Amino acid sequence: MEAHIKEHPVWFHRFDVLWTPTVLIFDADGSERHRIEGYLPNAEFRAQLELGLARVAFMHKQWADAERRYSDIVRNYRDSATAPEALDWQ
Repeated sequence: MEAHIKEHPVWFHRFDVLWTPTVLIFDADGSERHRIEGYLPNAEFRAQLELGLARVAFMHKQWADAERRYSDIVRNYRDSATAPEALDWQ
């Protein structure tokens, strides 16, 4: 879902968004699992998205999926700022 601050200001307060762009990753239960704030280079943004999906899997005790996702981040985005966090969770 996409929301523009001028069209949906209530959502920005509800989710405690301080600036744009902000990307929130929710699980199927509607719990926020990861937040990306600000502009990022394409590879870093993709790594952050992957980290969010890994976090969803981890929080739902889908251990094999989470480990695979964290490993993929370390392998595919090893030069990103996201890789050390993925390695730690892995």
